Amino acid sequence: TDEKVKTKKPSMYNVFIYNDDVTDIRFVEAILSEIFKKDKNEMQVIIDATQREGKALVGVYIRDVAVTRCNIAMQLAKENRFPLKLKWEMV
Repeated sequence: TDEKVKTKKPSMYNVFIYNDDVTDIRFVEAILSEIFKKDKNEMQVIIDATQREGKALVGVYIRDVAVTRCNIAMQLAKENRFPLKLKWEMV
């Protein structure tokens, strides 16, 4: 018998980065490049929006990716004594 398997698309999550006056811009660039795989142009757009609006969308990911990347970035920030804040929320 032919059974049709219905698959559900995974929920997507926005990842936001928040502006602060302490975190070094080079550190932010490294996080965006190494963890979130952003090129220089994407990084500049994100950084400009963060400075202008207080936060910016870094990307849209499935939950596991969003949570993991945020946790890695914030752990690195903590280890480097930066108050960098990232949040993920369902789209």
